Amino acid sequence: MRGGGFYKGTNTEQTPYFGDKEKKLIEKMTWSEIYNYKIDVTKINFDVVEKWIHDRLIQILGFEDDILYEYCISQLKHAQEKADDEEDIYLDSKKLKINLTGFIGSKKSETFVTELLNLLISCEKGEKGDNIHSIIENKKKEMKEVISENNDIIEDIKNIESLYM
Repeated sequence: MRGGGFYKGTNTEQTPYFGDKEKKLIEKMTWSEIYNYKIDVTKINFDVVEKWIHDRLIQILGFEDDILYEYCISQLKHAQEKADDEEDIYLDSKKLKINLTGFIGSKKSETFVTELLNLLISCEKGEKGDNIHSIIENKKKEMKEVISENNDIIEDIKNIESLYM
């Protein structure tokens, strides 16, 4: 074996056929202005956003898809983790749209990501927009329902205890 056991050929970084396909796709597509906005994910309350994503995906798909929901959340959390490492603190919204297109199609992903970006921008700025206000109101209603259910359960338990004692 000549040459000290070196491999012949080239690696994937040297070959143009195996370049970064996402980067080429991002450059090829036309993007609306909202995708150019830099969203600082460290300023966002993800509790509100996660609930909105879950509800909106059910509306778009017509059924609950936990895999897509977790994938979308992981994309946002990954951007937040990068921000903790002080690499790039901004969300790559173009990459998010491309990644979600494979799951829900081009038109649906366009509307979903545009709405999500509007929500994230308003959350980042601390605005109390219609989306955030309705989400907060829904959360308050949900909490009141849970409290009333808990009170009903406690009453039922007391009634059952009184029967046996």
